[in-house]
Amino acid sequence: MDVFGLLRLPLSTSSSLALLLLVQGAVLAQSPCEHQVAAQIQLFRSNDGEAIRAAVRTLGKLGAAAVPALMETLTDQQEDRGVRLSAAQTLGKVGSAAVPPLIAALEDPREQVRIDAAFALGQVGPVAATALTEALQAQSVILRHFAAFAFHQNPHLAAAGSQDLFEATKDEQPLVRANALRALSSIRPVVPQVVSVLLKALEERDAQVRTVAVQALGEIRLATPEILTAVNEMLLDTDERVSQSAVRTLLTLSNLP
Repeated sequence: MDVFGLLRLPLSTSSSLALLLLVQGAVLAQSPCEHQVAAQIQLFRSNDGEAIRAAVRTLGKLGAAAVPALMETLTDQQEDRGVRLSAAQTLGKVGSAAVPPLIAALEDPREQVRIDAAFALGQVGPVAATALTEALQAQSVILRHFAAFAFHQNPHLAAAGSQDLFEATKDEQPLVRANALRALSSIRPVVPQVVSVLLKALEERDAQVRTVAVQALGEIRLATPEILTAVNEMLLDTDERVSQSAVRTLLTLSNLP
């Protein structure tokens, strides 16, 4: 029974009255924190950038106590986009206490909530790596997809989960493979294994995966003969998205210092 349930118990003895007073004291002791969280979240709705940044710092220091209200704000699609992003940034500062509810939110029926939760996990950083690597192996396609997407939000997070991301490039679902490629391509310094995986992905049957691979080869900014030859060949791809991405990647690579 929670404290509010205890407050509803009948008072038949002096001991129960003492218990009631004790519980009431506990509730009153908790209220300032709850009010503080609500007041700071209200600042997210202001147009004062400095006030918003200060609120993010304050709530981040409160830790786990701020997580429920922040998650409620993050998942409220009636809220302004900027407010939800402020909540996401704050959850990142809270750290490990925010990871379990954010992982659960990756399966929210609303896509924007899933995207915001993935962004927030990226803000949390490497602390979230273990939970996300477990999610990469889940039965739920949506969970695997957005777990890979979350890794892409932060290069340090992607580096922490790199071995599992390499495995995810073999996932049966193209969206998972594509997001795993995006995440791996964000890691710096670029390692040879990432280049090999991206070049191999150019042979994928799924056009979206080929498109991501071509784009990623531009993002890693390595104009080796092997990469240039492979991207040149993609100019003749039957899918327009792939061929156009190849044009942009070649322009990027040709303008490297």
